[in-house]
Amino acid sequence: MSAEPAATKRTKVWLDCDPGRDDLVAILLALHLPSLELLGLSSVHGNATIEHMTYNAVRVLCSFATPEQIASTPVHKGAERPLLVRPKEGASVHGVDGLGGVEGLLDMSDPTVAAKQAEALKGNAILGLADACRGLQDGEQMTLIATGSLTNVALFAQVFPDLLVDKVARIVAMAGAEGRGNKSPVAESNVYCDPHAASIVFDAPVPVILCPLNLTHTALFTPTIHRQLLEGLPSHFPPTPPLTPTNGNSTLPRALTPLRHTLSTNLAFFAEAYKAKYGMEGPPLHDALAVAFVSHPELFKGKRYRVDVELSGTHSLGATVVDLWEYQKASLDPDESNWGRNGKNVLILESVDAAAFWRDVFLETVRVADAVAPVNAARREKQMRGGTGEERRRADEA
Repeated sequence: MSAEPAATKRTKVWLDCDPGRDDLVAILLALHLPSLELLGLSSVHGNATIEHMTYNAVRVLCSFATPEQIASTPVHKGAERPLLVRPKEGASVHGVDGLGGVEGLLDMSDPTVAAKQAEALKGNAILGLADACRGLQDGEQMTLIATGSLTNVALFAQVFPDLLVDKVARIVAMAGAEGRGNKSPVAESNVYCDPHAASIVFDAPVPVILCPLNLTHTALFTPTIHRQLLEGLPSHFPPTPPLTPTNGNSTLPRALTPLRHTLSTNLAFFAEAYKAKYGMEGPPLHDALAVAFVSHPELFKGKRYRVDVELSGTHSLGATVVDLWEYQKASLDPDESNWGRNGKNVLILESVDAAAFWRDVFLETVRVADAVAPVNAARREKQMRGGTGEERRRADEA
């Protein structure tokens, strides 16, 4: 079935993430897509330790958001380990800290980052999400977007079941794969890292929408998209030296702005890792697609299925078991309003208009963020202080 048409009212969202390469872009989209209102961020174990994940969430927020968004968007530290299984260790395409090779993000030398980090470490993801739910007006609901391990979401569903039903319109998760995995032969990373949490979330009594590997691998960040990111549209900023490309690749242009340079270094590192491991021409932006679905559902098509998680398989732990041919039909509640454990519990996104995603969601959001991102502000201030008259004029207009 086709996904529902885009809403005209801004959708309130909470983003629970383990900020690696694609989460970085997901946060950017959640901040600057005009149809979304980001209520908060929470970190969870996954691409690296919870300390790295929390710090990355803070750095990305403070680097990309407006001052008003930074002040109004809480960041909360979440679960550091899975519910039952041992934490999964091993090499990651995201680097040791989740954002290896990324250049230009603000760090602890920036007082805003330092203050936000201190605030985040004192918080609790589950309680923060509950507070956000309670802060909604009567009749209002939020969309809970999960792009990391599902531990936080499962805990929230178990601890605050009434808030889940009353205040969460749906859970949109980058999770799962029908067939091949990316963390084991048959399991996708976010499910594999905490399969028991995924099982709880999939059976939650609210609509659950999955953005699986089968979909994300159809929208790759190719060299053509990379060039478009770097060149951008007409801007008040002069090109950013040095050449953005890594590994001696001089065929790409300079980044038009510091923000674009940061995104380029992030995704160039990701591209090299994906090419080496999977032989792909470019990396998928898994998590960004989950956010894009909330803002542009008309670009996606999907179908409801009964989905279970393998919890005890020797070779298949964490596999997403999709009942494609309805073997369980006789035992399921035919009432389509039943999204829980007794019904078809998940809507799986199966296709996306990839060209429209890159053009209308990704590149357009970067264009919007260029005007306000703090990573560009330092460049603007430098132009104002010591640039040529033309540069100062451009900075003033920006």
